[in-house]
Parts: sequence; C-alpha cells; structure tokens
Amino acid sequence: DSFINTERMKKSKCFLQRLIVPFIFLFIPFLAFAQSAPIAIDDNFSDWTSNLTTFSDANDISSGLDLLSLQVTNDDDFLYLKIRTNNEIDLTDDIISHGTVLYIDSDNNSNTGYVPQQDYGAELIINFEDRVARFEGTTTVQDIYLEDVMLRHAPTVSGDEFEIAINRHATPVGNIPLFDGATIKILFRCTTSGDAMPDEGEVFTYTFDETPVPEYVPIDLHKSSADYVRVVAWNTENDGLNEPDRVDNFENILSVLQPDIIAFSEASDTEVSTVKTMLDNLLETDNPAGWFVEKDDYDMITASRWDFIDTWPELDRQFPTLIDLPDSYEKDLLLNNGHYNCCSNDEGRQDQADQYIAFLKDAKTPGGDIDLEENTPFLLVGDLNLVGYAQQLNTLVTGDIQNTLAYGVPAAPDWDDTDCTDQICMQTDQRMAYTWRNDFSSYPPGRLDFQIYSDAAMTAMKSFTLQTGIMSTARLQEYGLNAWDAEVASDHFPVVVDYQIPMTTDIAEIGEEPEIQLWTARDEQGFYLKGTTGNATVSVYDMIGKYIVVDENVSTNNGFISSIGWASGVYLFAVENAGKITILKGVCGR
Repeated sequence: DSFINTERMKKSKCFLQRLIVPFIFLFIPFLAFAQSAPIAIDDNFSDWTSNLTTFSDANDISSGLDLLSLQVTNDDDFLYLKIRTNNEIDLTDDIISHGTVLYIDSDNNSNTGYVPQQDYGAELIINFEDRVARFEGTTTVQDIYLEDVMLRHAPTVSGDEFEIAINRHATPVGNIPLFDGATIKILFRCTTSGDAMPDEGEVFTYTFDETPVPEYVPIDLHKSSADYVRVVAWNTENDGLNEPDRVDNFENILSVLQPDIIAFSEASDTEVSTVKTMLDNLLETDNPAGWFVEKDDYDMITASRWDFIDTWPELDRQFPTLIDLPDSYEKDLLLNNGHYNCCSNDEGRQDQADQYIAFLKDAKTPGGDIDLEENTPFLLVGDLNLVGYAQQLNTLVTGDIQNTLAYGVPAAPDWDDTDCTDQICMQTDQRMAYTWRNDFSSYPPGRLDFQIYSDAAMTAMKSFTLQTGIMSTARLQEYGLNAWDAEVASDHFPVVVDYQIPMTTDIAEIGEEPEIQLWTARDEQGFYLKGTTGNATVSVYDMIGKYIVVDENVSTNNGFISSIGWASGVYLFAVENAGKITILKGVCGR
C-alpha cells in the first residue's frame, strides 16, 4: 500500500512536471537498434554480448545506489533486460534497501499510463524490492502479480548485475495485452538514492527485433552411459511422498529419470520404509536387497542403489553419507544432502556453509572425524535456499569461511586446492535455470536447488531441471509424462546431474595423459581424434550437459568431427574405444 500511495503522489507531481519541464529541458532520445538474441536466465551473463543494445548511465550519484548500465534484447517470447549497479543488492528482497523500480511505456505513448518522468507514460510498473506491480492501461488501473507478466530473473542471490525476462504475450489484466506495439520506452529509477536510468531529459526507446533466434534444443532425459552416476535432488514439499494424490506424480517422474542416488528433503514425517518400498517397486536394482535408504534427524532422506559405508547426521540441516560404489569405480562417493535455512535467515545459511567447508577440510586431512581417501568424489546437493547474500554460495564454491573462530581459516575445497563447481542445471525445454516456482507467492521463480561438486574427482556429463509443464505434448508422450506431474508433485523441480567418475579398468585416470588426443581443426570447423584403435564412438556435450553429437562413429586415427553450427564454447568429448572411455575437452570458435 505504501508503494502504491507513494507512486500516486509522484504521479500528481509528475503531471505538473509535464507542464513545466518541457520549457526547461531539451529531451535527448536514445533510439535503440534492436537485435534479437537467445538469452538464458541462468546466473551466467556470457550471452549478453557487447553488440546487444546497451545504454550507459552517467555516474551521477555521490552516495547510495547508482544505476550504471542497461542492456536490452528480445526473442519471440520474452523481453530481456540486464542491469548493472555500483553496489551489491538483492533484486527481489530488502536485505539491502535499494528501491529499484522498472517502468515500461509499452505503447510508446507518453499520454497514457503513469508518468514517472517526462515523456514516459508507463503501463507497467514493477517495484522489485517490494515485489509488487501495477498495470495502468488506457481504461484499467490495477495491481497485479509478478507472475501476471511471467517475470523471471537471475541470480536469486545478491549481486551488482541482474538479468530479467518479461513475457511479450502477457495479458496482465483480462485480455488486455501488455505489449500492443513494436516500440516501447524503458526507465529504471531508484527510490532510495533518486537515481534514474536514463536521467531526466533523456528517453530510452527500444523496438523489438522479430528476427528468429535459434530454437532451444530440448535436453534428452536419458543417461547416455550406464557407467555414469545419476544424482537427483528433490524437495518433496511438505512430505509429498506421504500424499496419495501426489506420490503418483513423483513415481511417474522417477520412473523416467532412473536415478542412481536421490536426495529428498522436506520429508520430516516420511518414513524410510515408505521410500524404500516405493523405490523397490518402481526402480529395479542389481542388488537383491533393493534400494538402500538413510534418514537424518531433520527432514532429509538419501536413497541409493548402493549401500552406505557411513553417515554423519550431526551437521546442521545437512546429511553427509559415504556411498559404497561398485568395485568398477576407483573410489566411493561422498554425498551431502542439504536443506539450508529458508528465507531471511542469512546468518543460519552462512553458518551451515561454513560448517560444510570445515567438514571437507577435516575429510581431506588425516586424523580427523572423517578420513577420505584422496580424490574421493564429493558433492553437496539439495534445496540450499540461497536467496539472500551471495557470500553463502561463494563460501560453498571457494571455501571462503566467514566464521573463522568457529570453523578455521578459509581453504579451497577441492582436492587440487581450487574451487568446486556450481553446476547450473538448465531446464530441459526452455532457457531458464530456476528450480522453484510458486505462482501464489510474491517471489518470482528462483534457483534454490543446487549440485556443487568436486570437478577434480568427477565430471558432470549432463545436467537439467525438469519442469513438465513447459514440455511439448510430443515430448511428454515420448517419455510417458503428464504436463502436471512436476507441478503437482512439488513446488521444487527435480535437479538432475549425470557424473562420470573414474573407473578401475575402462575409464582413464584423472590427470593421466590420455592415449587418445583431440586436435582442433579451426580452418575446417571441426576436431580430429588421434590415437583410436578401429572405430571410436564419440558423444559430445556442451558444458551444461546437453547433447551436441550422439554416437558418432569416427574411424581409426585422425577421425574428423564437424563442429559446423556449434556455438562458441568448451565441449566435452566422451570417446569410447577398445573398451575404454576417455573424456576430452575441446574449444570451439576461439
């Protein structure tokens, strides 16, 4: 209410400004030459290239939040915005007061809508900090939800740059379209510092580019190799595995995913026997004992096709287990199932992150509470509720402990004394990476569920988040899924990663000089394999685990693999030859 009332007063004031200011300011229009682009809302800004429409704002604020730059692009479905600020904020929360408000003049008509600044008539107003929005059409003024315009943003944690998506086909009130023309005006204002982007006297105008962007290639749900270890992390939302009306949806999805290890959370009243019976009936194993299931004292249940060597339930809201992988793997697997404190409890989450890094330090050092064999693969998975300060995620990845008095000095967590990898699990059927969505919440969808792993001891070969509601009918039929399966099961979506873990006989050791080598043939847009015996079968993935080439037969020595049509970036090549799998990396377009 305070936001709406404040904005009403500003509207009256701005009306008077519209009568007076034209005689004072010379307006400078910024006309953007649009370029469509395949943007992913995924915490990664590498797709925001310098050739996209960019507006730089003057560094004109002596104290408080300064809005520095804005980039804009679009595809057929979304308008994309990227903003950069001088200070760290949490875009959709108030842990650091920032008062960032977006105004879109969606009909490019300053005589309609709300007037935040001269020559703007905004139909859409979004107050990010308070997570409220309003639509001011020609005949309708109404408060709306962020979901009414399908607002998506990343990151969910704090930062100084954010990417935002707004649906171009939204009808926030009745059948009234949000965008009814090709040209719009965009304005950001900061109510705490008074900064505006663009400033008073300037106008930012953007015209949509209807040039088609490359279609998003859906991710195949199946594992590409039986040797990969598939880990699924899934918050069951208030013991969903106990509810008959929801358990069928869990089972539909699990039967398709065929996981090897599952980290369930929010299952405080779910019995181990309930989970074991479900999995034994649903998913076959090679072990006559069926599935192995362990539960901590809080709400986490870890299920595995293989037995547990040990568990450590003493950690706060996290449940490490050492899993006895088959003898074909060189090492066992340490999996920590985490469900960190929710919402505004940044202090609790930071303590849990510090505690985990201290646990890893102990595990890597002989003589402590836990002694891991060197280069044992390890990972932290689950609903980590990272919605506040980015320091919590930074600690988990880099080992930057904050409470050194309780948990010791910071230390890089991986075996090679480097950072761990935060595996961003893109959704299977759209360029989004959020893992939680609740259309009845004031919070927009966010990335709350994680898999953070040791990239020195294991490799993520494929990863994805499964939201069945966005899959095409053909894709749903292909896998025997229902559109409502994921949404009915839980407000969190399953996060899936397939890991390649070194094997005793048929996987090249980490750090071992591979007999098979990969050479880049830049002039020919491709790669050569050297050192194969007879035909080799090659599977190629990008760094988020999406197939690029599947089972391409390459002949003996200097077999050529074309990279025509591939995006620039790093790719993983899984080469199966003479009973051995070798993982190689190649760079395309550099």
